[in-house]
Amino acid sequence: MLLFIFEFNKWRTRIALKPCRIVSTRKKLFTFCRLNRGDFALVRLPESNVQLVRDIQESCKSAICDGLKLLEVQFPPLKNIGTAALNQVLDANRTFAKSVVQRFPHVSGNGTTFVVFPDDAESKLAREDRDFRTLDSVFITSLWQRDINLQDASLVIILNPGFQVQEWFQVERFCNDQVPVILFNADLDKLRGGYYPRFLYPKLHATKDKFLIKFEPVYYVRFFVNGALIRRYPNPWQIAYEEEGCLYCIMERNERPDFQTVRSSLDQFRRLSE
Repeated sequence: MLLFIFEFNKWRTRIALKPCRIVSTRKKLFTFCRLNRGDFALVRLPESNVQLVRDIQESCKSAICDGLKLLEVQFPPLKNIGTAALNQVLDANRTFAKSVVQRFPHVSGNGTTFVVFPDDAESKLAREDRDFRTLDSVFITSLWQRDINLQDASLVIILNPGFQVQEWFQVERFCNDQVPVILFNADLDKLRGGYYPRFLYPKLHATKDKFLIKFEPVYYVRFFVNGALIRRYPNPWQIAYEEEGCLYCIMERNERPDFQTVRSSLDQFRRLSE
């Protein structure tokens, strides 16, 4: 099984791949892609933290150059993201944010990069971090900070909002038509997929319909049992099947496929080998 491990304490990224068996899967790939009018290719994920940050940076820069202002970056910050404690997820995202900001030049002119954390405690930890304190033109704050002035902002990066529903309402305060906003690991899929029923969360759905649905996924990796859904802007969405430690693109779409389409495509491809 593909190992996709982000080791944030030492800020290293490691991908362990078993030997690829392209020949053994080629017949299946040709059959599946012919049926679905597609083509296949080997999908390569970042093999280092430098490449990961570069990929995110390039995707965000391309989107901003194309005029997009609301961007989403989503990927698993921990190997055990499904069972990790909240503090582990927050620590991973905070360390990740630091590494990204260190390598992320201003993409919309000279100004200040606002790094926004979900609460005051997280922003305090960041301000106490020496590496964060030494970053030039970076302002650290939280979603709950009063009297936010974005006049000098060139970029806003919001980390991991949404653990509390009220945090989504605060996100809007940092969004305007002038400054690009990047949501990092906000798990917007919970809002897209009905995790919060509309009749129980009418205000949240009103906020989603008003502006949260406008965020464009520009760097996105989500793993499934036997594959992944991947997107790197401006490239199309890819459904990738995992076999023998390798990811193969079995379908590309300009429009984002829903999770049911992803699962059914992966299952259809898997059945070809049975």
